[in-house]
Amino acid sequence: QDLAVAVANNTELSDINSRGGHDFADLNNQSERIRFNRLFAAEMSLSNIAQEYADLLHVDPDLALRTSFALFPGRRKFYKESLIRFTLPSEFVEKVDEYIKEIENNVGEDGQDVSVLDPEMRNS
Repeated sequence: QDLAVAVANNTELSDINSRGGHDFADLNNQSERIRFNRLFAAEMSLSNIAQEYADLLHVDPDLALRTSFALFPGRRKFYKESLIRFTLPSEFVEKVDEYIKEIENNVGEDGQDVSVLDPEMRNS
């Protein structure tokens, strides 16, 4: 939650996160790429922790994770090409890989799967 607040309160970070999430190539320089990398790595670590403690947190970490990848093709591409995959537990990586495969089978590598926003889909 602190990460979300920090990004929301910093327009420069919000912009980097948005542009990188849609297309990593839209980041202007190495500094922006590093900042996006750090944000993304923190989000993935927090997502992994949420998976581990979902019952205690009373959240659906799978829905949040799937939505993040479904709406942001730049995140999917960055995840597949970055070293973050080697820093996370294999069970988590397998889950993310499956989500990405499913999403890209539906909308392609550069598409957005907005079906995750459908209330009926979210409740299934």
